[in-house]
Amino acid sequence: MRPRAATAVERRHRPPASDSLLHDRSSDERGPTEDEQAHGEVVPQPNGCVSRRRRARRPGHRSEDGPVGRPAFRDPCRAVLLVPACGAAHAVRAPPLTLVGLHNDRLATRLRRRVAGAPPTRVELLAGLVTALALIPETISFSIVAGVDPRIGLLSSFTFSVVIAFVGGRPAMVSAAAGSMALVAAPLVREHGFEYLVLATVLGGVLQLGLARAGLAELLMRLPRGATLGFVNGLAILIFLAQMDHIVSVPVVLLVLGGVAILVAGRAAGVRVPPSLISTAVLTIFAVLLVADAPTVGDEGTLPTGLPGFHAPDVPIAWATLWAVLPTAVSLAAVGLVESLLTADLVDRLTKTESPKRREAYGQGIANVVTGFFGGQPGCAMIGQSLLNVESGGRGRVSTLAAGAWLLALVVLLHPLMEILPTAALVATMIVVAVTTFDWDSVTPRGLRTTPVAETAVMLVTTVVVVATSNLAYGVGVGAIVWLVLRRLGAPTHDDDGTADEPPAPTAPRAAGTPLAAD
Repeated sequence: MRPRAATAVERRHRPPASDSLLHDRSSDERGPTEDEQAHGEVVPQPNGCVSRRRRARRPGHRSEDGPVGRPAFRDPCRAVLLVPACGAAHAVRAPPLTLVGLHNDRLATRLRRRVAGAPPTRVELLAGLVTALALIPETISFSIVAGVDPRIGLLSSFTFSVVIAFVGGRPAMVSAAAGSMALVAAPLVREHGFEYLVLATVLGGVLQLGLARAGLAELLMRLPRGATLGFVNGLAILIFLAQMDHIVSVPVVLLVLGGVAILVAGRAAGVRVPPSLISTAVLTIFAVLLVADAPTVGDEGTLPTGLPGFHAPDVPIAWATLWAVLPTAVSLAAVGLVESLLTADLVDRLTKTESPKRREAYGQGIANVVTGFFGGQPGCAMIGQSLLNVESGGRGRVSTLAAGAWLLALVVLLHPLMEILPTAALVATMIVVAVTTFDWDSVTPRGLRTTPVAETAVMLVTTVVVVATSNLAYGVGVGAIVWLVLRRLGAPTHDDDGTADEPPAPTAPRAAGTPLAAD
């Protein structure tokens, strides 16, 4: 068989006789030849043809040899230049393009790793759906705790989830209208009304941005372990006490006990459906059929029927307004950052990845500012829903965005059904959340024997101050001061071993779909 005649493209890319197809170390050390400077490095191809590693040229640049037979094109994701040779296009490595025209192989490598390691979009959307189903009853419960309409809490959770999906630092972490923020906001709503809470939400977000800019947000990750335990235990006690106002009759008590039993059984059985959703559905059926006068969600206020709109705080512009709102705003900023950064650290350990905590602090501040200007209540990261999202397969920002979108879609579509939900079902959910939030190891005889006395004292002081003032920030601040005093006196603590950065682990086993801690 006669050999095929070389084409014009092959002759143009054929190397000179003095060059070797395989470059050795000596050829690399001597530097590029004139031909290599003009045409690029010679690279052998698997089919025996020859192509050249070409340098990136400016648009419209023409070489001395004239234009190539077919135009070269660039794959922006893989950062390679595809140069036609031997009648076909072969991938030739070239510097990737950037917005400023700089060589950046590290960016291309990170993009390829991120795309290769990301779960399918279908998995992310399903994880968001499961998380949204668990969010609905708890978000309504937290709205009732804060003293606002359920519509406010649901729309706030939607806005917060959508914003944090884009600006947050921890992918797959779910943030919404949380219980800890509702407890801080409740006194302000009772004394001054909802409009003051809107202003406090915006001002709290601004303070979070300031803390992130100053680098102080990361210091909140280094709270003493005793103060962290007191924070968690005080939060659990406040949530439990807040539910007592809704137990108004014997039928409600029976419904609550039945809901608690269903939630405990669902946790023990490890069902895939969120136990809170099962409990809410069963108690709704019983309340509609057997208990005609049971309080419902519709009695607490209205529910959303569409997207939220812009809402500026309608408050008097005066110094008295600022002084009335400022203490609550400071508490919201501190509590939100503490819970969000601890949750981000927990998700980091579960997914074996790292996330920028400073960016997460920025994201929390931006989300609170945006949510406030849409007439919402403050929010932060939700530990239980974040773990549920990760367990369901969520690893990226799509799952967080989907959780907020599914939440609004389900509430709008099931608007008539949401109004007949019995309040007893939400009370049962919050009681179980409070019980699972409390760190029981910190008060058991074995835990008291193995824990330093100073750490136990800090935990007790923090818990008492939180319960007495109904303010989580005050308790954490007093606990940190007590810890500093005891350290000054030489009292030993677990923080001497470097364990202060880790939040307390739950004591009871957790089934899929069950909140780990109060949200």
